[in-house]
Amino acid sequence: MKVLMVGFDLDRGGVGSVEMQLYRSLTRSGVQCDLTYFTGMEPSDSIREEIRRNGTNLWEMKNFKTAGFFGYIKQIRRICKSEKYDVIHIHTSLLIWVAALAAQLEGVKVRVGHAHGAKFLHYPTWVLMIIEPMGRVLNRLLCTDFVACSEASALYTFGRKAEFIPNYVEKEKLLQVQPQQAAELRRRLNAEDCPYVFVYLGSLDAGKRAEFLIDVVACLSRRGVNACIWLAGGTEHEEQFKNKIVALQMENHIKLLGFRRDNHELTQAADYYITASESEGMSVSLVEAQMAGKPCFASTLLPPENDLKIGLFTKIEGYNPDEWAAKIEQSIVEGVKPIEREESIRMVDVGSYGERAAIEKLLHIYCANKH
Repeated sequence: MKVLMVGFDLDRGGVGSVEMQLYRSLTRSGVQCDLTYFTGMEPSDSIREEIRRNGTNLWEMKNFKTAGFFGYIKQIRRICKSEKYDVIHIHTSLLIWVAALAAQLEGVKVRVGHAHGAKFLHYPTWVLMIIEPMGRVLNRLLCTDFVACSEASALYTFGRKAEFIPNYVEKEKLLQVQPQQAAELRRRLNAEDCPYVFVYLGSLDAGKRAEFLIDVVACLSRRGVNACIWLAGGTEHEEQFKNKIVALQMENHIKLLGFRRDNHELTQAADYYITASESEGMSVSLVEAQMAGKPCFASTLLPPENDLKIGLFTKIEGYNPDEWAAKIEQSIVEGVKPIEREESIRMVDVGSYGERAAIEKLLHIYCANKH
């Protein structure tokens, strides 16, 4: 079976990490799974080498804005024609339908749309007023199958429910991080003496509300809680973040780490995971943090699928930083703290959130409409 997985970025952000996880699992299952990326979002050398070793294809594409509607379709058609794919599996949100149309024109029978986030953040509001309803309708018309990491993501992307495919994390990846590695990273980041280290991984912009987390840590400090936070992700407003940190005199408590490739280590070097995001489907970082035994604090706006039901997930309502700080302080006082990762991994329901269940569902979908 030959599958073309269409995305835009393979090693930055949650969607890329999900694609790579699915790619690895499908490859181990004997599926030839080829990947795409957009020009300017080149994958790392290690990912390129991994794909080369597996003998699969990595296709470079122009993004929708650069290629234009017909140019985008043309390049998908060219790729599909060259390899005669059985399945196309598409991760491009409200624009899934464009790749699905191109694949349909080339006779690809199984066209899977995969919904991730619950918001489309790349266009202004007036454009979204057109794209959102149109995208949902066309996604439904041109895809043969629908999968999603949360019901909210499915309703946003397709306007209908979809098969649940969890954003899973392999336990082997977590267990590769040695305790001394985490301790050394904590030391390098000058957090050895901080009793409560929080981490956030991902984009710092738009609906992720990372700037709000600065206010939360400042409120914790005013309450006498010696907490610090690592913000690991890209932003187009770095100076704004830096100026705010200086204005609040929080330089010793807040670190902007930029885009990182050591997320497994960062998660395990911290004590808690925190996110104020309002635009997640099922956050890979939240899943990994819980599996690593880290208590998590998140907005009530996140879909329920983010809670792995192992007692490490706390939702906080609204966006008042003092109320967030009060809730976090209360949790600390009540003894909410990390647990051993082996215990948390054991507690996760692999039947619902594990690799095997997810891949079995996908393979069934791939094969059901093949002929």
